[in-house]
Amino acid sequence: MFVLVIEDTAHDRAIVEDALETIGVTDIKTVIDGGHAIDLLSERLNSNQPLPDAVLLDLNLPLVSGHEVLRFCKKNTHMKGMKVIVLSRLSSENEIQVCYYMGATKYIQKTSD
Repeated sequence: MFVLVIEDTAHDRAIVEDALETIGVTDIKTVIDGGHAIDLLSERLNSNQPLPDAVLLDLNLPLVSGHEVLRFCKKNTHMKGMKVIVLSRLSSENEIQVCYYMGATKYIQKTSD
């Protein structure tokens, strides 16, 4: 399984990567902002490289927001079925519903600890 982790906070990246490795995921690619995520996905689409089976996406990213990355993934026919799991500290019901409306597979709220 190939998982793309899009997370700008080093501590959160380490936790996510450790959790993925614990469940046996060995093909993990990590980027730290939305712009690099879109570039990576575009490059893979254009060169017929395998797309991620799942994306773990922080919403609060530098340069290009997680919302823009989610929109990019869900507007492309080759990525519409890709699982996009949002990881965020934002907890408003409205924010959660917006992410589901945009096509997120799951919304997981990060805790402060």
